[in-house]
Amino acid sequence: MEVPTVAINLEPEQFAPIGDGLFPTPPHVNEVVQRGRTDPRRKRSQDNLIRSEMLAPGPGRLRRGALLSLRAPEVAIELLPHLSMPAILRAPLGLFYSLLSAVSKLGQATRAPADFLSDPVRSAAGVPLHYWDKSVVRYAEQIWRPDMVVANDFPTLRAALEIKRRIRCPVILDAHELYSYQPNVPHNTAKQIFREERVLVRHLDGLILINQEHRKVVQRDSPFRGKTALCPNATTQPEGFDIRVRYDRIREKAPIPDDHKIMLFQGGINRARRIDFLLQGLAQAKSRKVHQVFLTFGQEVEEFKKHAQDLGISGRVHFLPFVPWDDVLFWAASADCGVMPYQATDQNTAISSPNKMYEFIAAGTPMIGSSDLVNVNKIISEEGFGVSIPLRTVADYANAIDLMFDEALGGPERFRSNLIDKHQKYLWQNEVSGAVELYRGVISRHRKARLRR
Repeated sequence: MEVPTVAINLEPEQFAPIGDGLFPTPPHVNEVVQRGRTDPRRKRSQDNLIRSEMLAPGPGRLRRGALLSLRAPEVAIELLPHLSMPAILRAPLGLFYSLLSAVSKLGQATRAPADFLSDPVRSAAGVPLHYWDKSVVRYAEQIWRPDMVVANDFPTLRAALEIKRRIRCPVILDAHELYSYQPNVPHNTAKQIFREERVLVRHLDGLILINQEHRKVVQRDSPFRGKTALCPNATTQPEGFDIRVRYDRIREKAPIPDDHKIMLFQGGINRARRIDFLLQGLAQAKSRKVHQVFLTFGQEVEEFKKHAQDLGISGRVHFLPFVPWDDVLFWAASADCGVMPYQATDQNTAISSPNKMYEFIAAGTPMIGSSDLVNVNKIISEEGFGVSIPLRTVADYANAIDLMFDEALGGPERFRSNLIDKHQKYLWQNEVSGAVELYRGVISRHRKARLRR
């Protein structure tokens, strides 16, 4: 079946990194750093509930706005410059809301512990803690009493810093994402996340980032100026695993002939990850003996089963259930190659160091990735671990598959010796050293500070 080449519609600046995978500062960052500015690149989207209610026209607007502003004085301060009112009123109102915000935070700090789970508690950025946050804080305060807290990504940061405030222990953020830069996050949601993050990171004792490009973006866009360490999404080889052995877990579960080749993707699947382009590329590729296997889960599975059927390749596309973490490498080593179909259409993805890449390396499995992903390209191309070309159209995916499985070039096996010889430095035990050094430094400084007190 002939499948048309499909181009991606992108804003001009989106596919024009300014160097080393760095994109221009995104609109939501510009609008937070330069308050009051509307970035011309931003897409129209709804404001969050409080802002939209405070600004909504109609009867009762003044009363509604006044009540909401008492509930969220930080939001009122932000909106004051945009409200229609005499300039002479803005200064005293700004002072009133600033005092209200300060009193609110002081009240939170002096609440009785017995009321903690039911009473409203706000983070340093003025955002309410959820019940989950408060439950974690309670256990830390009453049972765990940790020497240090490591927050894994932005959603855990409020709880971590509340623990720090209460028991005076240091906090490190292990950031696996540029959280507000993730694709498909609505503009105003991204602004809220970034605005809160700018406040919270000032209270951190250390920050773990995935790679040098991640550090460059943080240095450019974030107020954090403390200690950082680099630690990518590396993995370990489980007991009994041998990188020189090719396992057969996939063929034990899927009807794939011995003389056919296997391409693997593990993890959640959706169109944002360009699974649609991958399947269309498989249908368009010259080789008819390549099978795509997904170790996956979720409601999107049925959509892509139907997509494979419409493309006439359902017999070469297999959906298998996800497997335990310590079993993944045996499955990855059962494939002829792995595939990372991601496109560098956003800052977060462009500088990513995907878990899959490190799993394929640890498994000794050659891989396909986009050369637009700067860190993926560095490792795959420089180490000779697989095929790295720009992945932007369906034709690119078909070309990458044909390049990987071209027997005249040596097929996937031509990359195996490089993976066996060079994989060690990309394993967790070698990549984690920077984070361990950061932990030790933070704990040491904290202990010395306690002795001085």
